[in-house]
Amino acid sequence: MWLRTAAPSEERRRSIVHRTLRNTLGSLGLLAGLTFSTTAQPLGGLAPVADDHDHGLPPFDVRLDDAGVRARLDALADTPVMRQRLEARRTLMRRLPGLALDLNEALATPEFVRSTRSFLTRRAPGADARAVVRGYVADHRDLFGIDPGQLDTARVTRDAVTAHNGVRSIWWQQEIDGVEVVGCDLRANVLPDGRIVSIGSRMLPAPSLAAARARPAPLTPGQAVDTAARSVGVAGLGPLATLERAGPGRVIRFERPAALQAPPTAEFVYFPVAFDDVRPAWRCVVGAAGDSSVYEVILDAATGRTLSRENLVKFGGGAGTYRVWTGDSPAPMTPGPAAPDGTQAPVVARDLITIEALDPVASPLGWIGAGLNETVGNNVDAHLDLNADNIPDVPRPQGSPFRVFDFPVDLAMEPTTFRDAVVAQGFYIANWFHDVIYGLGFTEGFSNFQSDNFGRGGLGGDAISLDIQDGAGTNNAQFFGNGVDGASARVQMFIFDGPTPDRDGGLDNQVLIHELVHGVSIRLHGGLGGTQGFGMGEGWSDFFALAMLADATEDPDAVYPVGGYTTFDAFATGFADNYYFGIRRYPYSTDPAVNPLTFADISPAQFAVDPAVPANPVFGSSDPSEVHNIGEIWCNVLWEARSRLIAAHGFAVGNDLSMRLALDGMKLTTTSSPSMVQARDGILLADLVNNAGADRCLLWDAFAERGLGGGAQSANAGVTTIVEAFDVPTGVSLSVDGGAPDRAVSGTPTPFTVRAIENCGAPLDPAGLELIITVDGAAPQSVPLTPTATPFEFTATIPPLPCSQTVTYYISSTTLDGAFTFPASAPAEQIPLAVLTSSTASFADDFEADLGWATFGSAVAGQWERGVPAGAGDRGDPLLDADGSGACFLTENAPGNTDVDGGDAVLLSPVLDATGAGEAYLEYFVWYSNDLGTAVDDVMTVELSGDDGVTWLPVETIASSTAGWERRLVRVADVTAPTSTMRLRVTASDTGVGSIVEAGFDGASVLQFECAALPAGDLNNDGAINGSDISFVLNAFGAAGQGLAEDLNGDGIVNGADITVILSNWTG
Repeated sequence: MWLRTAAPSEERRRSIVHRTLRNTLGSLGLLAGLTFSTTAQPLGGLAPVADDHDHGLPPFDVRLDDAGVRARLDALADTPVMRQRLEARRTLMRRLPGLALDLNEALATPEFVRSTRSFLTRRAPGADARAVVRGYVADHRDLFGIDPGQLDTARVTRDAVTAHNGVRSIWWQQEIDGVEVVGCDLRANVLPDGRIVSIGSRMLPAPSLAAARARPAPLTPGQAVDTAARSVGVAGLGPLATLERAGPGRVIRFERPAALQAPPTAEFVYFPVAFDDVRPAWRCVVGAAGDSSVYEVILDAATGRTLSRENLVKFGGGAGTYRVWTGDSPAPMTPGPAAPDGTQAPVVARDLITIEALDPVASPLGWIGAGLNETVGNNVDAHLDLNADNIPDVPRPQGSPFRVFDFPVDLAMEPTTFRDAVVAQGFYIANWFHDVIYGLGFTEGFSNFQSDNFGRGGLGGDAISLDIQDGAGTNNAQFFGNGVDGASARVQMFIFDGPTPDRDGGLDNQVLIHELVHGVSIRLHGGLGGTQGFGMGEGWSDFFALAMLADATEDPDAVYPVGGYTTFDAFATGFADNYYFGIRRYPYSTDPAVNPLTFADISPAQFAVDPAVPANPVFGSSDPSEVHNIGEIWCNVLWEARSRLIAAHGFAVGNDLSMRLALDGMKLTTTSSPSMVQARDGILLADLVNNAGADRCLLWDAFAERGLGGGAQSANAGVTTIVEAFDVPTGVSLSVDGGAPDRAVSGTPTPFTVRAIENCGAPLDPAGLELIITVDGAAPQSVPLTPTATPFEFTATIPPLPCSQTVTYYISSTTLDGAFTFPASAPAEQIPLAVLTSSTASFADDFEADLGWATFGSAVAGQWERGVPAGAGDRGDPLLDADGSGACFLTENAPGNTDVDGGDAVLLSPVLDATGAGEAYLEYFVWYSNDLGTAVDDVMTVELSGDDGVTWLPVETIASSTAGWERRLVRVADVTAPTSTMRLRVTASDTGVGSIVEAGFDGASVLQFECAALPAGDLNNDGAINGSDISFVLNAFGAAGQGLAEDLNGDGIVNGADITVILSNWTG
């Protein structure tokens, strides 16, 4: 069996029962007026204080939040372009079992293509990764919908290698005349041997054409900033003076008006409302003075309408000597108490540490700038910002003596009395974090935060600005920054004023690291979005804060709070269970009696937990889809995985591995708005790349424990379409890197790579792996697979075969759990294999040049035209040609409604010669759309003539719309006898009224498939002449008589002369 359902624990079973009861009552309409209360409900609606993304206006995207735009996008789902993409998706999934392919919710592009069991392509040693990706896009044009040449003109925004696994990550940003098309990029991850791990695209097929339809952009940059400011509640900016201005697509920076907290910016961009609708737009960054939120607002440059809005604030050389707390806080307690009993942690002493850098590779200049004696360096600028003007308060703390930052602290006093000590503490921890996360793989090429990148990739000029005791707020901390490398990034730490005296958030290392990790997850995703994406940002931040500060003495299965120090007596409520709950609804724990949350609990419609489990009485929104609530669940999923990794490998390896997999998983997930299912698959991919899938079972067990098992589903990054599952894959997953071969050269062995991954049931038995081949309907032959040096990887070799035989094959693995096959339905479904000696084209036309095709017909409009597709795909016409050359034949090649009207449009080939050697075949591609309008009863016909057009015989009649460009391969003899005077005729008809008929034709060829006879010597009929044939001669040596097969020279006796014939005709 493929899936094993894990038996839930008793606490988990109770939560499932609660959820099932709630869903059942809801479906019966019995929930009206009822409230399922749990102790997780907040007191007074207080939000979490560690950081709060919900401050300010919610995110907005016109493509997802506007009903009219959404309806138009839904209508586009039934166009030929989309049908072509979906058919390509189905085809690829059939070729590569285990493949998962997610379409972007707004643009319907394949934004995350991967298989957690295999790689997408075969090895290509020595090939450049960019060329490999370009080739993959070319091979799957129907899926990606773009010409691979677009990668040649796109701007490469990331090209970086992860040192510990060699994976090269490349991002291409789509542009129009040097101006960014927002959110439209292609991302790929490629192994050193050329195998693609994952790939995703949000590129548009014809952005320039789609943009050309838009109205002019009358809005000036200053007007755009004013409009953006008004959209977030700031009015009356007045005239704006320009500080900096650059060329097209560059940021324009204005002087700061009094109503804003920082100088506003405007940048001209293009924004895709749909794949065929690209708007000129202004991307503005504005934030009201006195408000902690800073918004990126994208406006339609023609109308001023808001297209998108996002709050960029995520709440939530030489040695130096520092006196600091290196644990969680001045009073650390992790793990926390076993129950919420009010236990408080004692204050511990600080350590005096002399260090230049934790990692000289990560920080080659050290932490402090050359010759400086203050808390500023290449990675971090730490300072006070008491007046909240986002300008460092100077002087920064000075070392005394030189570079000795040893300042007194009295926690019985207010934090205002030991400010220098807090700045030094923050400077040390932020630099320590920089070096640790650098070692895990967040380096310059992956857009980390440094002033100088030392020529190692990425853009510099973006060291973290760390504001201590920031005057902009209290009881909080927040990260400000976007996914753009080289852009400024700021962390603001606030005072927590609940207890007396106040507690300084800058001394809680968990809170500071939480904020710094926001920068990591945002940069690795190129800007993190979507409800689940925002939530997982909070989860990653909590997870790394806990894991980085952990030590080997801690029980990974105990109770773990986040922010225990700062949340004591929060909001002066008398809250004393801060070291049990911290700032979340439940502490982090692998025990469901402590933390009962599962994947379904991110959905308001499915949320249901056991009310007997103690919940935080102060913190936690009542909305399950609030980002911190989502983050709690994701962090606990990672915590489950960490526990199992530590149990398997020990603390040092397991803890490091858990963080490395989480970080690499972000890199390998090619969407900027991931769901938890996608992030789960990213981690499984990281295990496949880093460890050949060695830990997949314990990872699956961890995911399944929290509802992210094999059957879990999430149609998008929202929370309304999720399905949780507690199953774990069992048996053996069989797949072929790059897809199974479907053609072989006669007499030549055909090797390919099979990945046989032992899941979580019975162990894989290599002796039970077989390649099963059937030739001409005879009894199947079994060929064993050969293991390679890579775990779970085997070489299958189709033996040499003669021409013209009917061959099918499949792969089988027999274990104690049963038999598993590839394809999954084998032997009923097997892979066909064509065995040839050669194939030649006596005629081939990609329609780039005029080779003599004629066009005519009775239609009053829509006659055939040759050229590069000029339509936009929304009226039934294709966006691209079929064979990748650029040009094809189309019925009236122009934008808009240019279909066939009032008769026939005929395309006639030149004379074709099909009399060459071998079997003659016709190959061509067709496109047909006939499902728009009120009458859809027209047809497209393809006919063949063997007498220069005197008589015509039908090849095919197409009545229904194709799924996109479809390839045809027709044996000429099945239609008529091959001649030297053949012609092909293609007719698109409009015989009814009210219909819209669009047709396309491309890539026409006449092919000769040859099976040339071998010279004498192939005695075993395997398509090769080699040593196996000599054994036949030796076995019959000395035999005499006429007609003996082994008597190769026909002299009436089998002897050494016949061996000489074999040697003369040897093929190997």
